[in-house]
Amino acid sequence: MIQEKTMTSKTADCLSLVVSMIVLFAFTGVVYADSETIDLTYRTAGIEPATCSKSVAIITFQDNRTEPWIGESGKGKKFQSRIPVNEWITRALTDELKSVGCRVEYHDTAGDFDTDVTITGIVEEAFIKQDSWTKYNVNFRLQLFITLGNKKITKTYQNTMTKRTVPAFSFNSNVATESLQDVMREAIPALQSILE
Repeated sequence: MIQEKTMTSKTADCLSLVVSMIVLFAFTGVVYADSETIDLTYRTAGIEPATCSKSVAIITFQDNRTEPWIGESGKGKKFQSRIPVNEWITRALTDELKSVGCRVEYHDTAGDFDTDVTITGIVEEAFIKQDSWTKYNVNFRLQLFITLGNKKITKTYQNTMTKRTVPAFSFNSNVATESLQDVMREAIPALQSILE
């Protein structure tokens, strides 16, 4: 009889533990259902090569956005990039300048580099809101600071647009890449005129 009570007690404890774990996992699922981490990738925009005789050091841009998210689905789910958005944008600029024939160095922090030009920047806005399965509202705003000897040049690039794409139930990373390519199509020719 005593042994039977002990078995019942152990069974009840085990059942209680299982129920607690199910509740914990359900709660965790609800918390993470409101946000998701995604991979942001980039491919160059196919900008025509030009004369680029000056060497360039690019330093990772500051992220001055007010929110950490890169996007939001039509149902309100937030999306955050696995790599920092400012690094994604800085590396995109680096890749684009390399693809048009410039000699480019990428650096995480400022320093004295043996290059003709130094480019730093600030990411002020980078957000993609899904309005429907096929429609996205895109906002990018980027400030570049170009130092050439004693000369300092500031350039601002802004891209606010609506993009339509194939139906998607979630965040479309291609929209992010294409939107950043649009910014680069404006920025790279302007930089080339400084770097020629």
